[in-house]
Amino acid sequence: MNKQKLFTLIAAGLGAISTFLPWASVSMMGFSKSVSGTAGDGILTLILFIIIIVLALAGNLANMVTKIITALLSVGCLAIGIYDMGNLDKFGGIAETGIGLYLLIIASIAVIGIVFGMKAETKASE
Repeated sequence: MNKQKLFTLIAAGLGAISTFLPWASVSMMGFSKSVSGTAGDGILTLILFIIIIVLALAGNLANMVTKIITALLSVGCLAIGIYDMGNLDKFGGIAETGIGLYLLIIASIAVIGIVFGMKAETKASE
């Protein structure tokens, strides 16, 4: 397995895991509540990251079409993460961004960077 495929799998795997982590938390008057990504948009990002994992395992990341599809799926995850983070501002500062949402954004950016930034090794060079 080449490095580009391995790092794509790791980044997408972390993105998938991020959906189960807290995306937001609220603390008020001694009470605290956290909400994971699976309570909302995280289901969609989980599906998108699973598709990225399948593409990385089954596809050829040296193929431009596969790169573009993978990047578009990751941009979708990134857009959801940024949108949800922006929605937390509506709560007047009592809601804090959770680690899962940060990890989702980082993993989304990493997938795009890996797919277009790393050279895919061909079978001749493996």
